[in-house]
Amino acid sequence: MRPIPRLVVLAVAVLALSVFAGTASADQFTINFSGSGFNGTLDVDTTLESPGVYLIDSISGSVSGFPVTSLIAATNTTGYSYYNLPDGSYWIYDNLLYANSDPALDVGGILFTLAGLAQPVNLYYDTQGEFSIYIGGGNYPKDFLTNPVQVTVSTPEPSTLAFGLTGIAFLLAALAWKKSRSSVVLTEQKS
Repeated sequence: MRPIPRLVVLAVAVLALSVFAGTASADQFTINFSGSGFNGTLDVDTTLESPGVYLIDSISGSVSGFPVTSLIAATNTTGYSYYNLPDGSYWIYDNLLYANSDPALDVGGILFTLAGLAQPVNLYYDTQGEFSIYIGGGNYPKDFLTNPVQVTVSTPEPSTLAFGLTGIAFLLAALAWKKSRSSVVLTEQKS
């Protein structure tokens, strides 16, 4: 294959990748919350579900010095999932993040585990941001310790795919420039 058609084929491939990159994007966000003695930083990997709505796929971070150990995966793709607790109470959750909205969470919120606690905790939004821990030993709502918190979400870093595509575009441009410069040098040498 000659060099120019090869570059055209490569350019078309890069263009096709960039067109489909939006549907396969995964973004990272940092969720910070604080209030009533609790503060936390959660780093989440997400998948875009619909414009402005992200499903949290994985989580790390800490809450008041306790490391986050895992995300409780949503079991229902339409609506809320339920997590049964030992005394018959339950958490509702959906692990959705509304990154560009205020509030950034809904009433289901994010269900995750912390080192040292037997049951998961929930960060959600009811009439305000709430961080809630199951303490057991009573009937609802006495079996939960719920604290109001302020929740902020930082803007995600650009996707790795976007960085990769930009790098390929610069590489193609450099190759094309180098090829055009070598053609000019050869033409000048023949004259």
